[in-house]
Amino acid sequence: MLTQATSLRLLCLSSELAALLVEAQLVKHYQPPYNQQLKDDKSPLYLCVTAETYPRLLTLRRPQLPLYPNSQLFGPFLSATELKRLLTQARAVFPYCQLSPRQKQLNRPCFYTHLNLCPGACCGRITPAAYGRLIRQLLNFLQGNPSQTQRYLTRALHHAIKSLDFETAQTLKKRLERLLSFETSWHLSRVTSLPVFDRELSRHQLQNIPPLLHQAGLTISLKQLERLEMYDVAHLQGQAATGAMVVALSGQLSPQAYRHFTLKGPVTQNDPLMLSEILQRRFRHHDWPTPGLVIVDGGHHQLTAVAPLLPPGVALIGLAKHPDHLVVLKPTGSRRLTLIPGTPAANLLLTLRDEAHRFARRLHHHHTRLV
Repeated sequence: MLTQATSLRLLCLSSELAALLVEAQLVKHYQPPYNQQLKDDKSPLYLCVTAETYPRLLTLRRPQLPLYPNSQLFGPFLSATELKRLLTQARAVFPYCQLSPRQKQLNRPCFYTHLNLCPGACCGRITPAAYGRLIRQLLNFLQGNPSQTQRYLTRALHHAIKSLDFETAQTLKKRLERLLSFETSWHLSRVTSLPVFDRELSRHQLQNIPPLLHQAGLTISLKQLERLEMYDVAHLQGQAATGAMVVALSGQLSPQAYRHFTLKGPVTQNDPLMLSEILQRRFRHHDWPTPGLVIVDGGHHQLTAVAPLLPPGVALIGLAKHPDHLVVLKPTGSRRLTLIPGTPAANLLLTLRDEAHRFARRLHHHHTRLV
């Protein structure tokens, strides 16, 4: 082979992924005689983007290609594992529908719609034009232009923020982060971060909390929400009991302010008693900044146990499950307010709860390993 070569051209690409795609494109174009593995029709796969109203992405062998005329092809790919890995990760960034035109006539959401891996082409949730834009982004990516897709998502993200469409912005942010994570997993350098968007989103979520709490009968100012503290406990039938304090500053999680508590009281499954110990110990630390709002995981009993322990001026609410709802103490009992999933305030509060649960369980698992 070397004796027949007349020149050598070196392509410096940005990643293993780019090399995989470019190799497939070059072999397809030049049909080099020594790339036998990639030219063997029995082995390599092709990625086919069908020419349908709602295009699908199919992996096909060469004998199957005539079944899909006018389709756009990528390949051949030698490794089915690498191709499946590529499609699995790409679908999280560029959701697409795999149902055939006949299946789409049923007009029912497919399984992947519920996983946000299909934009709803199977049930009419997205127009052919909008779906086509998604597929064009995917094609740009497969043709080795991830930066173009990144710029498109970034522009759309900033437009959504300026339009105060934070729900759309959240979706775009997740897609952009998945794209960057995808590139990183294929050894691409990550060059973009989203701190400005995170601040805007956090501020928007925070501004929605006072009106929400007002509905539950608790008046609180935005200034009081500059520091939020969320508390949770973790134990196994009272054994290896631990607690966690998770902090949000101006609506953003502040891990450096988190604190763990190894509970020292009697072995018990009494969560309100455990929370009481945590709050007592927390407010002995006068060097820690005072929160404007304390949130505990639980309902009326947890609030009743910890309310006497809070300094003056610190508001208190509970966050309970099934369904997710707020609990506010009243002189005659407590008041519940069901959270609406997906709303900005609910997103922030549930993020705090999940983070406190995770942080408490981390120390709990550490203790159980030592037993």
